[in-house]
Formats: sequence, structure tokens, C-alpha cells
Amino acid sequence: MELVDGGVDFILGGGVACVLHGVERITMDVDVAIHMDSANWGRLIGVMNKMGLLPRAPVRPETLIDPKVRQAMVEEKQALVFTF
Repeated sequence: MELVDGGVDFILGGGVACVLHGVERITMDVDVAIHMDSANWGRLIGVMNKMGLLPRAPVRPETLIDPKVRQAMVEEKQALVFTF
């Protein structure tokens, strides 16, 4: 609900999405894919901060608002996901 209230453009995937579609599956995480524009990243980071969630990688999430930084992370580190 926090993502919706925060105006984040996202979809659910993984086990949670399966459960919502009626498949019995136990999962301990939530897989979220967001629209990758800078404004949406800013909204996501605001929600994550509000919830007290910290990134697993030693990266300030605010740096990911810049699309050039995101592209460099993919090209240089093969970073295709970011985990809170």
C-alpha cells in the first residue's frame, strides 16, 4: 500500500504475484519492478526511506535517480537488480 500511496509506478512479480493469482506458494520476499524514469525512482526512494528500508549494496539510493549512474552500474557491474 505504501508504494501506491507514494505514487510509485510499479508491478509485482515473483511469489507474491503468484499468490495474488491463486497459486499456493510460500515466499519471504517481494519482487517489485518499477518504471525507470528519474521521478519514479525518487518516489520509490522516498517510500523506502519512510519505511526505514536500507539498500543491501553500499550505494546511496539517491544516486540511482540519475539515469547515467544506473546505466554505468549495468555496464560496469552487471547490476540488473537493486535490493532494499
